[in-house]
Amino acid sequence: MVIDGHCIMCNSLAIWISKRDKENILMITNFDSNYVKENYQKIKSGKNVILINEIEQNIYGKSTAIIQCLKIIGYRKEILYLMSLIPNVIRDLVYDLIAKYRYKIFGKKESCEINSKIPETKILN
Repeated sequence: MVIDGHCIMCNSLAIWISKRDKENILMITNFDSNYVKENYQKIKSGKNVILINEIEQNIYGKSTAIIQCLKIIGYRKEILYLMSLIPNVIRDLVYDLIAKYRYKIFGKKESCEINSKIPETKILN
């Protein structure tokens, strides 16, 4: 999972998901990491949470990335089902709206805090 490391909301989401990932399936990093720079140069730093599934060789973005992460951690199936009923275009419009104002609403950090809040075994640097 690739997040905006300066976004307080994104950091909180990553920490929340990490705590619930009991099977240690998800690895977390930010757009400024060496991992992203070395392996995924085409991914532009920005507003979008991205989930990279290297096994299936898929890259999910925006609301679909969030839904995929929630599936991986075994989040409530009824909520995921309801989310899947909403057309992707509408989900992504809501996602874009939140992303546009996230710094104003939640604030911005000078540096990414996932390294200090998430176990080292779950972080890609």
